[in-house]
Parts: sequence; C-alpha cells; structure tokens
Amino acid sequence: MVEVTPTVTEWLGSLSLHLGHSAPQTATEELLQQVTGDYYYLSSSLYAPKQITDFKITNFVGRLGQGPAIASESQPVILLVAHLDAAGIAPSLSYGANSDASGVAVILETIRVLEKLFKSQKSPPKSDIMVLVSGAGKFNYFGTKKWLDETAEGSDAALLTRIQYAVCLDGVGKSDQLRAFVSRPPREGSASFRVLEALNFTATDMSSSPIALVHKKINLAEDELAWEHEQFSLAKVPAFTLSTLVGNRPSERKSILDSSSGVDIDKLTEVTHILAKTLAAEMYGLNDSDTNVLHSSFLAVSRENLVSWMDLLTQQPRSLQTLVPEHPAVSAVKDYLTRHLSELNIKQLTTDKGDSDLVLYGPLEVSVTASRTKQPFFDLLVTTIIGIYGGILFLLIQYVDVIGLMRKLLTPLVVGSGVKLRTVKSLKYQ
Repeated sequence: MVEVTPTVTEWLGSLSLHLGHSAPQTATEELLQQVTGDYYYLSSSLYAPKQITDFKITNFVGRLGQGPAIASESQPVILLVAHLDAAGIAPSLSYGANSDASGVAVILETIRVLEKLFKSQKSPPKSDIMVLVSGAGKFNYFGTKKWLDETAEGSDAALLTRIQYAVCLDGVGKSDQLRAFVSRPPREGSASFRVLEALNFTATDMSSSPIALVHKKINLAEDELAWEHEQFSLAKVPAFTLSTLVGNRPSERKSILDSSSGVDIDKLTEVTHILAKTLAAEMYGLNDSDTNVLHSSFLAVSRENLVSWMDLLTQQPRSLQTLVPEHPAVSAVKDYLTRHLSELNIKQLTTDKGDSDLVLYGPLEVSVTASRTKQPFFDLLVTTIIGIYGGILFLLIQYVDVIGLMRKLLTPLVVGSGVKLRTVKSLKYQ
C-alpha cells in the first residue's frame, strides 16, 4: 500500500502535469523539454520471496431453516456459494470488487430478505437454504473442495445427497447479460432445470434480458477449474454459476484493476431481486399467482445495503495472505451470518503437504524509493557551462593584465574623490 503523504501528492501532481502536456512539435521544444523536464527514478531494496506457511483459510457454512439441523435431516437443501478472497499480481492491491465481493454481497442481502419472509410465514419451508462463503476461491476453489471432501468423508455425508442444487455467484456486478454456466445441460424435470427456468422467467418478468445458458465441459487437463460449480459437479452435486462475465478469462477475475468503480450497483440490485424472488418461490412452492407473497415488501431488496457491503468488502485488500480473522471483511461476514442464519459453522482450514494448488509467498509489501532529478541532458548542459566559465576565467588570468585593467577603470573614480594613488608596477602572470 502507498501512504499518501504531501510528498507523494506533490509527486503524483507533477506526473499528472507532465502527462497532460502534448508532445513536442519542434526541435526547439524538444530541447527545452530535455533541459527543463524532470526525471523520475524508482528503486527498491532486493528481497527474496519466502513461502508463507502459517496462514489460515476460513469457510463459513450456515443454514436458514426451521428447528435444529438434526430435525431436518430429510429436508431438501438449496446451497448458495461465493468466495471471499481476491487475487492479483500484487496481493496488497487486490480488492476483487466484481470477483467476488459482488457475489458475497448478493448472498448476504438475499439471506436478509429470505429471513424476513421465513419469519413471516406460519408454514415451514419446503427447502432449507444453506450458505457457503468459502476461502481460497482464487486457488482452484480450495475452500469449496475441502468442504465437499470433509462432508463426503464425515458424518454429514448424507447432506450432499440432499442438495437439490448449488447456486454459485461470481462476478455478478457488470452491466451485462446475466449468464448461467453449467458443466452439463440439466435434465428436463430436474430441480436444476426447474430453477433455471424460474430464474429466467423472473428475469424476463422484471423487464430484464433473459438469462443465457452457457454449457462448458470440465477440462481436467487444465491446472485450474474454470468455475466454482465445477467442484460440485465433480462431487456429483448439481450446480451452476451465475455471472455477468462473458467467459472464464483469469484477467477479469484475478486483477488488481477489479475495483468498486467497475461494479454496477443497479445490476447488482437486479440480480439480488431475481435470486431472492426465485428462491422464495422454491422454498414455499409458490407460483406467480401468489402475488401477496412474491410481490410483498418482504422481498424488497435494499440498494443501500448492497452499496454498504461493496464499500466494506473493498475498503481493504482481500488477498488470501491478508484475510486473517481480524480482517474487517471476515469479521463483518461472521457477525452478519450469525445474526441472520439459524446456525453457523466457522471452519479454519489448513493446507496439507500434498496440496500443491495452494502455495503463498511473501512479503506483501516492498519499500520503493522515488527520486526526482533533472534529465541527463541538463547535467551535460550545466557541465558545459561550468567548463566554458572556467576556460574564460583561465584565459583572463593567463593573458590579461587584470590589475592594470582594474586600475584604469577605477582611476577616474578615485581621482574624482580626492584620494591619491601610489603607482604600482603592474605584473603579468605567467
């Protein structure tokens, strides 16, 4: 991070001034620019990258449902998934606004809306809503994979069979068409097919463009999976990813340029409304005729909440190296889910020696020294002027009777003042 000091402000202002100038049109202008222009030199101390071994990965897993979890062991589950971390070439400059702060913000606001609906209904929901805010999503969705593996091998293995489908959200804040990425087209009549149809109907009903279905097979030859839902598909769990991104280009999802200025809050509000309304219908088996529920104030999405979440999630870098438990984003997500979910499990993950997908290096920050000097041509010009001045001075001393010349110049002034001068034989320096 760069600490904004008066010196840094002055330096940036000088750079902006020079960048705003037009290119020299003549040789004279070019020469003047070379003489008067500034030259900036950046240097940093040498350092050796060092592997970080003591970092923690946090998974938040929660449930919105009625009664204790043991009482709903046969209840179907709808899983909402997003990852909290960001990535970029500079970890301390990785804010990940669209990927995937936007997905986390949509899930948190959707949970708030569905909780209000849940508390207002007398009948229990037909499906429980579960939330997975995973860690290390930028490292081949490491947190999601760990949760799937541990669930399959633990006492909750039956949970994976109860998941009707997992809705992964990644990069939903661009002002573009919403897309649903799937590993294989859903079978007609399945829960995934039904919810995708419902999402598309809701989007069209809101005068939005329909949701485009994008089929992309899993490429196991690649080092990393393209989308988070592919981890679920490999575990035989139906899943799809909602995104406004055109493809799976890493440059869009792992970039220090992914800032909050590139997120369209209106699009984010629209996506949240589509998801909340569709899931409400799924939870209670509602259809469009149930306008008293689907169009009630309980399903109203707060644009201000989404703005607040985006501001909070992007106020500090969220690279995996920085996501310690005290990080503002981690603390805020933890408190919010604790308040709005029926139960919440926080899991701290560690890497094994065989986990080659996840290797982190430091340091995160390096000191850079910026020096401002004149152009090299300026130094040459000054050296030339000093040389000429020294040459002239040498010639004057060597070949000119300086004392005699000064005497001739000062004699009229001294005689006029009445001062008598003593004649001194002039000397010539050899």
